[in-house]
Amino acid sequence: MARREEPPLRRSEGSVAPPPPERAEEIREGPAKEEASGLSERHIDAEGERRLEEAGFLPEESHVGKRRWKDPDTGRAMPGGAALDRVERREEQELQEAGWEQVEVQGRTYWCRPDTGHLYPCGPAYDVHKRRDQG
Repeated sequence: MARREEPPLRRSEGSVAPPPPERAEEIREGPAKEEASGLSERHIDAEGERRLEEAGFLPEESHVGKRRWKDPDTGRAMPGGAALDRVERREEQELQEAGWEQVEVQGRTYWCRPDTGHLYPCGPAYDVHKRRDQG
């Protein structure tokens, strides 16, 4: 499934585009509660599944018929929300290591591309970063 590309905004323009519709439902309500329990109950859409699979997570059905995701590093199976939280933390760390900066705009977190100053939500920022690395 191809991601719809929108032109990025420059940091100096003072506003940013809203997250793409496929990521809008991933905005968390009450993340402190989810992180404290280690579980995330959010729905995993096709974009979330793509991110999990690209990160090496393997889907498997649990004994109660729910889909769980096997972590490629630990071999542990976990709910989709927790697995996607882990993938997003890894993506954020990789962006930081590559020189991207987190920017808060109107209560939302965006990532500033180091060579252009364009702002992106985390998922699209990571996609741009990986595409650029693969050249």
